[in-house]
Amino acid sequence: MTISNIDNLTWDDALSAVNAAYAAAADIGASHPPGSVREKEFTAAAVGIAHAIERLIVVPAPDFASVRTKLDLLAQEFDGGDGEQLQMIAQDLHRLADIGGDAFDADAWLRDFEAVGGGFIVKPEGVEICVMLAGYPPSANWEAKRLLDEIERDEARRSVVVALIKARNPALRQEGEGA
Repeated sequence: MTISNIDNLTWDDALSAVNAAYAAAADIGASHPPGSVREKEFTAAAVGIAHAIERLIVVPAPDFASVRTKLDLLAQEFDGGDGEQLQMIAQDLHRLADIGGDAFDADAWLRDFEAVGGGFIVKPEGVEICVMLAGYPPSANWEAKRLLDEIERDEARRSVVVALIKARNPALRQEGEGA
């Protein structure tokens, strides 16, 4: 996805463009039967929605609620998004998690967690991060539990880890949204 002319685009402007694109499609489409003269206009409006969402995805999200808006739009319009779109959202999450000054390395956390028996399960409602006790010594179980507690207490860190898991596992993007 290559988007141009976003240097001066703010989050509010990009979100307003998405809302305007949805309103334009609603004005055109709902009351006209398929095959009508206005079908071409509705198709153009749908393309306008997709373009507006793509522009919104590349604009840095100002807060976690805005990241959720991006994820919701990707799930609704793009079957959860592609790897590049999810990577942009992961960058938002990393940036927002780092704002507190306590840098968090999700790659290192996930690597350490998996090394001591940590893993994840995909459920209809999202990704569940869990500890696999079987086959690991008690010391590894304690470390996995400590790491799990670390992100269960911090929603921002958990969100970054879930986004990283989804970005690394293309099949998860097909499962729908949820975390």
